[in-house]
Amino acid sequence: MPDAIELTLLRSISRRGRLILNNKSASPIPEPIVQLQQRLGEFRGSRPHRTKLPETLWHAAVELARQHGVYSVAHPLRLDYTGPKKRLDGVPIPPQKAVKPGIVQLVAARREN
Repeated sequence: MPDAIELTLLRSISRRGRLILNNKSASPIPEPIVQLQQRLGEFRGSRPHRTKLPETLWHAAVELARQHGVYSVAHPLRLDYTGPKKRLDGVPIPPQKAVKPGIVQLVAARREN
């Protein structure tokens, strides 16, 4: 009869024979990513395999990546990590107004003898 450790190890092996290291449930996917996931599913279901994504979908993915991180968006959307990463790096972030340095006058203390 197998002991508790053997049973735990057996439960940690997937059907493909790979060891499952983290059996905790994944964190929930934010709703905007789920919505884009559905849009991508509809697009992929109606087009031939490996059809290029339209710019509107890429733009939505990049905006979500800016908010949630590239991996957090690319993984559930089944996008190659480098696609959103390159587009995110290529899209300039609106520049913030630079604060002009002010003039600071330093006055030495007078010594009195």
